[in-house]
Amino acid sequence: MIDARPARRASCALGLAVLLSMAGVGHVVEAQSSASDSSPLGAHQDVHGFFPLRLPAAGLSSAHEPVERTAFVWVPPDYALSGRRYRSVYVLHGGAGGRGSADSAFFRTFNGAQLARSLHLLQAEGTLQDVVVVLLDVTPRAGHSTRAPAPFEHSWGGLITDTLVPAIDRSYRTIASAAARGVAGHGFGGYGAISLATRRPELFGAVYAMSPCCFADDTRPMQVDGAWPRRAPAALIDSFAPNLERLRGIAFDAGREDQHREIPASIPVLDELLTSRRIPHHAELYTGDHDTRVAERLLTRVLPFLNDALFRRP
Repeated sequence: MIDARPARRASCALGLAVLLSMAGVGHVVEAQSSASDSSPLGAHQDVHGFFPLRLPAAGLSSAHEPVERTAFVWVPPDYALSGRRYRSVYVLHGGAGGRGSADSAFFRTFNGAQLARSLHLLQAEGTLQDVVVVLLDVTPRAGHSTRAPAPFEHSWGGLITDTLVPAIDRSYRTIASAAARGVAGHGFGGYGAISLATRRPELFGAVYAMSPCCFADDTRPMQVDGAWPRRAPAALIDSFAPNLERLRGIAFDAGREDQHREIPASIPVLDELLTSRRIPHHAELYTGDHDTRVAERLLTRVLPFLNDALFRRP
């Protein structure tokens, strides 16, 4: 059943200013080739409070920008000294263009300049527990299309599953288990999050899709609108229903006034399909468009949902 109530702000939205003076520390680290329990944290300048982790271009064909990519990692304040292993949440941005990591779609979409400080507050309040947050920058480079390659699961999806996740588990003290990993995204990243969770439940145990694009309005398995893949919700859910049943949490939302009209239209369709198959999930339509309060909703809706799903006993 769709939650159509007005969005409510969590207490963290009222206290963001408390942490404006906090400074992050970090450095660029290479994806390591061997397991390590030691902290990769260092003294070099980071990016907006995140630790950059460079990834090789393996997994992408020459048509899909065979260039080095960077993931950005946030760790809880006690990470360096705790010795504990942490759950992880992967967040994917949408298809907006940009140049350079500091101007990437992620940092604009999720208010990256303040996001690390907001995550500190969530952790301090107990809303976000022992969780490492990972973001992959797939901002198009100069000379390349701003549209993501299609289909997702054979391009960026492969980079995430085959390169990023193993690199994070080697470089950070993360729990290498689907029950300890969540994935979320906005726009094309929302579609990517659903694609990853439905196809790879052995890697990701929970998913939250914010304004997911690319769902067709008919029953054909797939069509292509320009460079965007479009999949029929029924075909996706019918094909991967056993995988969806394995997930610890499923949620998706959209603004009613989204400029891409097919996005809010797909939410009740997905809701009805999952309800008819008795697959637990949360669906929401809220007042707003495609870009309304994305960063706020990440903090007050998405991360709390995934935190609860990953820490909930099965």
